[in-house]
Amino acid sequence: FTVTTTYMALYRAVTDARTEDDNVNYYWAAGTDCCPRGTGLRFIGRWLEDRFGWNDGLITVANAQLPGDNSTMLFIEDLNHDNIVLGSEVFSYIDEVARVP
Repeated sequence: FTVTTTYMALYRAVTDARTEDDNVNYYWAAGTDCCPRGTGLRFIGRWLEDRFGWNDGLITVANAQLPGDNSTMLFIEDLNHDNIVLGSEVFSYIDEVARVP
């Protein structure tokens, strides 16, 4: 509940102007498989898709993107939210970035 767009907008309004993390690289990722059969993501994803476009069944691609010069896209793939959260489908992307010195 506290990571909804409403709460995050307030959080971002307070924290984005702060400079402590200017040297920290942030990565974001997004999925576009909004509607896997037999899951709750299918209903939410279709609703989001009709109104806001590509999404992973829970988070839109637009809302996954982080603004700022220290923000880099990790991937946008045909994955749903469960695929991303469980990690097995995305670990190779994370591992590739984590291994860079």
